[in-house]
Amino acid sequence: MKQQPILLSHDEHYWRNRAESCFYEGARFVGTKGERIQVIAKGEWHQRFGPDIVNMALLINGILHVGNAEFHKRASDWFAHKHQDNPAYQALVAHIVCEHDTEESTTAHATIIVSEDMMIAGEEQSAILSNTTSIVSNSHTLMVARYAVARLERKAQELMPLTLRHHVSTTTLLRGGIEEFAQRLSTKRTRHTGIGSAVDELLRNERALVLVAHIMDELLHEEAMLLRIQGLLTTYISQGATIEIMTNVVAPLLLAHLPVFAQDRVWAWWWSAQTTNTYSILTKRFPALPQRYVWQQQGLLEMLKAPHGATLM
Repeated sequence: MKQQPILLSHDEHYWRNRAESCFYEGARFVGTKGERIQVIAKGEWHQRFGPDIVNMALLINGILHVGNAEFHKRASDWFAHKHQDNPAYQALVAHIVCEHDTEESTTAHATIIVSEDMMIAGEEQSAILSNTTSIVSNSHTLMVARYAVARLERKAQELMPLTLRHHVSTTTLLRGGIEEFAQRLSTKRTRHTGIGSAVDELLRNERALVLVAHIMDELLHEEAMLLRIQGLLTTYISQGATIEIMTNVVAPLLLAHLPVFAQDRVWAWWWSAQTTNTYSILTKRFPALPQRYVWQQQGLLEMLKAPHGATLM
């Protein structure tokens, strides 16, 4: 990695404070080994001896990892500081550096290089977010994220019998999943009636179902298939109904149907997809918590299902 002399000339405290601004919610990186990384929760500064950041949540190749992060100007500083021998540094999700000057492996799930341009962009984006959103504690973000994981896994389990019955035909599988979702919608008086009408319209469109099922079958061979499915659905139904179908049918069906090595693509969509509207019941129950992403909305909905409703401390 090419050296960044201006950054390296500053002390580590200066570099660390500026680099931290890059890790706002939703920020994306590519790790030194090509890992696809997205920030779910930026974590909190560690006030005692040990890693710089605790409870950072990163999506790495579609899998959620929660742990600590350490900032260094050079990757080799990890070994110069003897972190490899310190148990406090073993649960690391990210090693964040200015210069990647060694191929020696750390205990971190990923190494992320942050440049001057990235820090300038991060500072600008962090300022925008701080002016437009309320401050949500890291513990609340992690709670919602864990409920979001539980919700998608639960939905996948609920659709598992369907995948076993129709494992030879993705079109039949998709139609069955949408029919079950339409049935659930019909029992919910609070759900927007336009979504139910759009779902019914999609069920009558055999060409659309066949095309979506065809893309689902190809998911093993291309990373962006879920986005292709989402784009295709919006040609037949509204954007809001598309997100509902993706969230309640396509993503859980694929999670239940795909082999483990391909499931990370489903999770990558789940964490990066943006919502099209807010739910009034969530705004009323959790007024300070955002609903910008599908996972946030779905996590909050799952919290409502918890015994007596989840409590935010």
